[in-house]
Amino acid sequence: MFEMVREIAFLYALVVEFPLSLGRNLSELNNCWKRFLLFLVCTFAVFSIYVVGVDIYHLSNDVFIGYHEKDVTIIKREKEYKASDRVWVDDDSKVMRFYLAPGYVNVTVGETYSMRIFEKSQIAIPLNKIE
Repeated sequence: MFEMVREIAFLYALVVEFPLSLGRNLSELNNCWKRFLLFLVCTFAVFSIYVVGVDIYHLSNDVFIGYHEKDVTIIKREKEYKASDRVWVDDDSKVMRFYLAPGYVNVTVGETYSMRIFEKSQIAIPLNKIE
């Protein structure tokens, strides 16, 4: 949640505040390289809007569709971020990749867990270990 709020705040500053400040100082932007820099910033802002939009779309799909509870076996695990990891799971001979929700990094490779899986946003929340 914190990462999403941070991304939205950064996107707002980049898309709204920065172009407004550049618009106030438009007379200083008469050099060609400054206009090129402005073009690059605007292009970056458009791609940032696209990336955040896709993430919000996948998250809203998962909210409306709901999660699936499955018993899966952890095949492989990689460190992705400080708060979450990326895991590959085996679900009835189908290998899928998910991100563990932040705070749920206490899983071991080779063990079977009951998980809540959000398929569109590729998030898995382990519930308990199956013996």
